[in-house]
Amino acid sequence: MAIVLMAILSAAGVWPCVLVWRDAWIRGTRASDAMEVGLTAMSTNPRSRRAMVRTMVSTEGFLVCLTVSLWLFELYGDLVALHAPLLLLMLFFALAHLSIALFNRPRFLVPPHLRQDRGRWTRR
Repeated sequence: MAIVLMAILSAAGVWPCVLVWRDAWIRGTRASDAMEVGLTAMSTNPRSRRAMVRTMVSTEGFLVCLTVSLWLFELYGDLVALHAPLLLLMLFFALAHLSIALFNRPRFLVPPHLRQDRGRWTRR
């Protein structure tokens, strides 16, 4: 049951990532702006909400890797050969998440229209 829930959450998160990456417009509003408004309940700080939007790709990558890892564990058990690459990829996404939030790097994981933003610790 947990795997089904994780799969649904992973699949549901892919489409907003695509919309933000393409800088799509939804009913006259940019997708990234709509996501920021949706995240108001999590943070009242606009810079924090913008950082959450910038880190959507790394967060979704981590969630997809976790879902696949759980699915493989259910099918094949604890085979290190199957889980080691996914764990390394999950570590990469976790470090990328921190790096994007703090420094807005690596740029290839940041949506193109948000690449000019400064990270939390970037010099002004």
